[in-house]
Amino acid sequence: MNKKDLHIVFGFTGEAILSQSQQISKDQGDILRFEDSLSLGPLGNLDENKDIDNRKLWFKKIPGYVELEDDSNYINIDLTKIRALVENINNYKRVHLWLGNEANEKIITARLLYHLQELSIPIFKPDFSKLEFKNIKGESINISSLQQMKEGDVLKLWKHFVELNERDKQSFTSLWERLTKEESVIHLFDKESNYISKDESFIDQYLLNRCSIQDKKSSLVVAYT
Repeated sequence: MNKKDLHIVFGFTGEAILSQSQQISKDQGDILRFEDSLSLGPLGNLDENKDIDNRKLWFKKIPGYVELEDDSNYINIDLTKIRALVENINNYKRVHLWLGNEANEKIITARLLYHLQELSIPIFKPDFSKLEFKNIKGESINISSLQQMKEGDVLKLWKHFVELNERDKQSFTSLWERLTKEESVIHLFDKESNYISKDESFIDQYLLNRCSIQDKKSSLVVAYT
């Protein structure tokens, strides 16, 4: 059997940008999308029902939380995809993680590598630091996620994938093991990639700093924050 490559992305936007770039041939590669925003909410052992239920209940308290039409949710969907990936990984010859340094993507990388740590399949990840991106004014901008890119820049990123070594994999695996023991609900990283663990009130002061004695729309405050 002719084995394909597997390309893993985060979010509908990431999948759309990669697909529309036409850099991935359907005959040679499959795209697998993950959705659960792991930078928010309690984590725990997401292979156990009690921790899955705890995560669901936390999200249901958030205004605007939407479950899918069939009452399913991205928490369960991502778990099902991970289990299927582990079971069928030998159908692929390589894995390309189109995942950057944004918190959600970094944590998803850690979760996937934790589950794939016993397997010997080559795994590649892009080095965003090797690329220079510019906005429509020609100014240099910092981009660390496929979701922030233009379709035309995908080829440039494609050229800067590097294979993860055992040290890289162990670093991500250890991160996931640490996160599963955390009781916090905000999971972020600073500019030096140091992990930041906080509670729900973490963002409050940032929002207040954008407020003033003059009336402002809440949407404007959130956007600037």
